[in-house]
Amino acid sequence: TSRYHNVDASLPYFIPAPPSFFIIGTFGAFIRMRESARTRRVMFDIGAAGPWAGVVLAIPAVIIGLYLSDVTPLDKSAGGLELGNSLLFLGLSHLVLGVDPSTVNVNLHPIAFAGWLGLFVTTLNLLPVGQLDGGHVIYALFPRRHRTISVLFVISCVLMVLVPLALGMNFWGGWLLWAVLSIALGLGHPSTIDRDTPLNPRRALAAWATVALFIVTFSPVPLAFVAPEAPPPTPESSHSQEIIHHAPHYDEMLRQIRRITI
Repeated sequence: TSRYHNVDASLPYFIPAPPSFFIIGTFGAFIRMRESARTRRVMFDIGAAGPWAGVVLAIPAVIIGLYLSDVTPLDKSAGGLELGNSLLFLGLSHLVLGVDPSTVNVNLHPIAFAGWLGLFVTTLNLLPVGQLDGGHVIYALFPRRHRTISVLFVISCVLMVLVPLALGMNFWGGWLLWAVLSIALGLGHPSTIDRDTPLNPRRALAAWATVALFIVTFSPVPLAFVAPEAPPPTPESSHSQEIIHHAPHYDEMLRQIRRITI
């Protein structure tokens, strides 16, 4: 998209992921823009292109993977890794599985897990801060309020850890990392050559749709390690409203990932 608009940009610099339980290999890539975009319209096109391309691939992967996933009776006694649920993932789970996912365990097939990761990366790309894709979109909509929105996002990251911690609830410590990274990388945004020309109606609608995409793919606790629980004495004592998706066990996940890669 940068080249389509004649904006001088680098090739992608891929960011390797450290060894982890997920073995996902990469955290994506960043592209250096060597010059400022001419208008906010160009900046929006560049910022929104990546997340929309990613989600177009992630949604079919989630749907196919959920069809291949195992659904078992609700049982929290094993504990383990639980994946958070965005509105989009929750809706697709309802649609594909045909059951109330809050009443069952869904053991995700690796394809569904890959789709979940795609939605998660889309969320991270669309964080409304700095020069992330979401920051580009926010700048295109609100060039004079971009920094204020970035600061509010950093404060929100800290609160998403401190508030659940104080209440004894699950939280994802990664939000603190993102708060630090956001400050380190800069909360501002370079000005386009023409800052005053607004988005045309079509792009304005697409920009708000991109903001909506961030909302429906966002999960406050995307990952959580849950301790095993004793089974409830009676079925009536369990009224969980939480959908639980367990990632495949480590060895099995490695085996299936190798098979899919080959």
